[in-house]
Amino acid sequence: ALKLHCSCRTLSRKLLAQGWRYQQLIDQVREIHARRHLSDPTLSITRIGQQLGYADSSGFHRAFKKWTGLSPSAFRHALFT
Repeated sequence: ALKLHCSCRTLSRKLLAQGWRYQQLIDQVREIHARRHLSDPTLSITRIGQQLGYADSSGFHRAFKKWTGLSPSAFRHALFT
């Protein structure tokens, strides 16, 4: 909101008018980055979760499974088999 020079409430209303919620956007961006990072076998799953802003790996695991239906390790395994 600050970078767009508007209040948080104004940003929320504008997003809602477009059919979005702020948390939906954050989750979508995190999912995109998670998928990209999981394709790099040198990065640990714990590190990826930290980079995406999760305090612990269990939060990242739950979110990723909700997005994709797979655990991060199963997703990574599917990429390389």
